[in-house]
Amino acid sequence: MQIHAQSSYIKIGSTYNLNIYAPYTYSKSNDLKSVQKKSSRIWDVNMDFKILEINKFSLYGGISYLKKFYKVLDVYDSINYLETLGGNIPSYTVTYFYKDKPDLIAKSHSLGLSFEAGYLLKKNVRYSTFINFKPTIYFLEWYKASYQSKDNFLTVEYSPLITELPRNFFLSSINSQLIYRITLLPKTGRTTFTGKVSLGANIFSDWSQFKRYAWLGVGLELGFLGKEK
Repeated sequence: MQIHAQSSYIKIGSTYNLNIYAPYTYSKSNDLKSVQKKSSRIWDVNMDFKILEINKFSLYGGISYLKKFYKVLDVYDSINYLETLGGNIPSYTVTYFYKDKPDLIAKSHSLGLSFEAGYLLKKNVRYSTFINFKPTIYFLEWYKASYQSKDNFLTVEYSPLITELPRNFFLSSINSQLIYRITLLPKTGRTTFTGKVSLGANIFSDWSQFKRYAWLGVGLELGFLGKEK
């Protein structure tokens, strides 16, 4: 058994995730399943350090930044509001029909800690391939959401169910990924280039907007090799 510690091995990368399953819930009723025009994007930026290597197995620890964005088009056709003219004239309800129907825009920024266990599939002088499993625990999150319309006729009562999180530091979510990696090994120097594809899903979320989703990811990494100890 060969054991190596390469604490000076650092890899920095970014991944773009395309959702393949994302039954989000939102709005004042927390249920807009009838709305079909929605889109979402997720980016992940990571910095990982190699902790341990035993034969073909390796272990990394690091930090992760996750940005989530989603948009729902044409959430409402109209709203009802109370018109008050004053004096002895009684108030009455008016229906306003939007020319530009409001869109729901939501953004989330999260920070977390990750661990990545890898298994070496193949290695030669030119490249190496790995299959890795990576869980990430996000404990710090900032989130904001709002309705946007060119009509500029939005009222407080028609704000999204969650406009921002009541606190930032908490167990926000736990994600897991299965990653296939191809790393180009340098002929000279100590810098590596890695392409990766991943299949991931979240296994916990503290609130409903991102409670259940799964994704396919593609990404690139730059690695800095250290000397074996």
